[in-house]
Amino acid sequence: MSYSAVFFDADSTLLDFGKAEDHALRSIYSKMDKPVPYAEFFDIYDEINRQVWTELEEKTITPDALKTERFRRFADKLGVSIDINALSHAYLTALGEASYYLEGAEELLNSLKSKYPLAMLTNGLEKVQEARFRTLNFDKFFDVIMISEKEGIAKPDPAFFQKAAERMNIPLDRNILMVGDGLGSDIAGAINAGITSCWYNPGRWANQSPWKADFEIASLEEVHRLLEG
Repeated sequence: MSYSAVFFDADSTLLDFGKAEDHALRSIYSKMDKPVPYAEFFDIYDEINRQVWTELEEKTITPDALKTERFRRFADKLGVSIDINALSHAYLTALGEASYYLEGAEELLNSLKSKYPLAMLTNGLEKVQEARFRTLNFDKFFDVIMISEKEGIAKPDPAFFQKAAERMNIPLDRNILMVGDGLGSDIAGAINAGITSCWYNPGRWANQSPWKADFEIASLEEVHRLLEG
């Protein structure tokens, strides 16, 4: 198939979000009384954060509410009294400073930018993602960059994908390839939008979701082979 464009997810597809999240959490942990060891602190936050982002995808929470709600639940779980607004601000600031490519990601973008129109579609917070994308000069790679909070919609809503296609002046069809690690956001959204889906699964996890991608890859190098047929 000859693809008209490639859509990418950001975190855990091209960017090392685990490393960025660890940087931000260590930053706020260093400013708090230590109610639990850091490993437990991280695990508690990570579980709560995954849940609130799932709620965002399901449209049961807004991006603005997400920023503090996760820390309200976090404080309740830890049994501590903290200023959740200040904690959220400190975390988001630190997260915006943390920009790390996954192995092979920058090389992949450099090789594709002259061959295909590229779009970045991220479920993320505007302040954080714009800071990280500026650091990495994403404008030199991507024709379109869409951040869910800024757009007012999020993956897997097919309207998110439709907006990207309209801005690129291309039809929303199977000639677009979406590459992402999120089954409930990237792959579900691509299927709902009627475009070709590629699940980036470096951990080779079993897919127990109802969302079955057209392709599955374990390394970013495999994107080349998909595009070349």
